[in-house]
Amino acid sequence: MSKDVVIGDSEQDLDITRIGRDKNAVKPQNSLKDSAHLKITRIFISPSPRNIDVLLGVANHDIYRKEIEEIIWDDSPLESIEWNTGTPCCHDTVDEWSEEDNSEDDAYAEPYSQESEESNRKKFSRFKLMKRAFLYALERFPNLTTIEVTPAAHGQLYMPLYTTPMIRELPYGFPYPIPRGWPCPAYDTFPHDVEEKGDDWWRSFRFVIKALANMDQRRISELVLDNHYLPTGINPFIFTSCDDDYNNICKVVEKPGFNRFVLSLITGWIRDDGEYEDWGFYRNGSIRKFLAKASDLEEMVFKTDYNLGDGSLVGMRDYVSLFDLFPLDAWPKLRHFGLVGMQVTQENLISFLRQLPSTVRSIDLSFLAILEGQGTHEGTLTDIRDKLGWRSLPLEKRISIRYLVHGGPCQRPSPSPSYICLNKEVEEYVYKDGPLPVESSRHPRDYNARNAEGMVKPHDVDS
Repeated sequence: MSKDVVIGDSEQDLDITRIGRDKNAVKPQNSLKDSAHLKITRIFISPSPRNIDVLLGVANHDIYRKEIEEIIWDDSPLESIEWNTGTPCCHDTVDEWSEEDNSEDDAYAEPYSQESEESNRKKFSRFKLMKRAFLYALERFPNLTTIEVTPAAHGQLYMPLYTTPMIRELPYGFPYPIPRGWPCPAYDTFPHDVEEKGDDWWRSFRFVIKALANMDQRRISELVLDNHYLPTGINPFIFTSCDDDYNNICKVVEKPGFNRFVLSLITGWIRDDGEYEDWGFYRNGSIRKFLAKASDLEEMVFKTDYNLGDGSLVGMRDYVSLFDLFPLDAWPKLRHFGLVGMQVTQENLISFLRQLPSTVRSIDLSFLAILEGQGTHEGTLTDIRDKLGWRSLPLEKRISIRYLVHGGPCQRPSPSPSYICLNKEVEEYVYKDGPLPVESSRHPRDYNARNAEGMVKPHDVDS
């Protein structure tokens, strides 16, 4: 992209090479330039004009652009507030309605329709600008290695996961509906909404993997599609249709030097409303074939929302062997493996852990769902201690274990979920003579934690 490129907006033309320069968004004072060098390694992009302005300001700075190593795509755009009529709250529209008899449908249908059309036009325009800004940033950040797409940037009320420039500008203590860009089965009629809303839900993911697949450079070595323990994920059916999205993500992971991949899939709805055939994306071999292309992987984390939302577990209808998903023999450099929110059996999980490459130094076994009648959580930890031989490993080769459990019975996905972190307790049980830290309740998706350090929030345990 040339330096005089102009990015078009439907309302005005924007020269992204000048954004940030005119406002001096990242320019330090001359007196502090040498004594206090600002270190910026992470940058954000979202529909927020402020986030885009800062990104382009850094991209157009000759020093700071060379320090950026990570772009986080905040895929959780702010939405208009819904009120009791089920329509977006807009002061201008409400003023129009106040002049009419609200008992008549025609009094508000027309202004709401006009407002919706205008809102959709603005969303499309902003996303178009986001895409062009992202492509420009890929060219301008020579040391960029990591791309993350997440719906969880806003975290929880008053506790954002990432303090993006837009979030930093909000007044202190300002309450607002926390946006989630990806669907949640508890609130969306997934999968029935996929045909209608699928493009909107995962538009950012689809664009990002297409952009990365078409890059000639091999410097993007990490792709993170992270739900950060929210009950959501990307569309698993891309591994059934094997269409352009599947081909693009294959091109990304198969590039030499690609070494870190975090993949979050939305599967909880199958547990509640699905059938055996709905697990075809697990059983058709496409995920294993796709992951086998990433021969340089050092970190692999696979997350699902199967055990992150509400609902009961079922039996072997939902079973899939971990060996059918993960090609361990294709990852000779693997150092970290994570399995989060996944349905497993005790026997298959232990067999799988026994086959991990000798290079592995850490694992994440958070929120695992032991299928009904196929083991227990305390039995799984006991087998890890007694059957894998990890206790005899030299101290420098011991495998650290991340182990998060639910804070208690969960009737619905909570807007402010709390979890119990048992990393320390589990390692003391596995490697020393500590007490068993968990016991299963009669409800198979709940845990009773014993001797735990206390409750934590999701962003407190994210790496």
